[in-house]
Amino acid sequence: MYRNILIAYDGSTHADKAMGAAIELAAKFDADLHVVQVVDHAHASSGAAEYARSEKIADPDGLETELAKKNLLQRFEAKARDAGVGNLHALVARGDPAEQLLNYVGDSGVDMVVMGRRGIGRVQGLLVGSVSAKVSALANSAVLTIK
Repeated sequence: MYRNILIAYDGSTHADKAMGAAIELAAKFDADLHVVQVVDHAHASSGAAEYARSEKIADPDGLETELAKKNLLQRFEAKARDAGVGNLHALVARGDPAEQLLNYVGDSGVDMVVMGRRGIGRVQGLLVGSVSAKVSALANSAVLTIK
């Protein structure tokens, strides 16, 4: 039924619960699991980027993104493998979380999105709508939100 399941991961408690559900669904349907973490520029960690700048590395944001991707894979690779998930893909993107997730869904053939109902975000998100609400309203795939 589902061949490509995306988990939107931001490190929140709800995202951790959603990851468990996404792994279980991917194993059940023998689906590829796509883990996507979107770093909003306003909330990006600066440790790797600051190190890269101090060492005069040409692409400090790229270094930080690659390190975040490696950490993301390390965090979930064993859990996914132990559950029987055959293919795990990871992407760390920068920008507006809802926009980046919707672009990934459209470009990657994702047929289900699993995400936490509440994530780590700005108070402004309460006023203009959450990422999960935007993705639920605009995605061309099934969307499962987890509390």
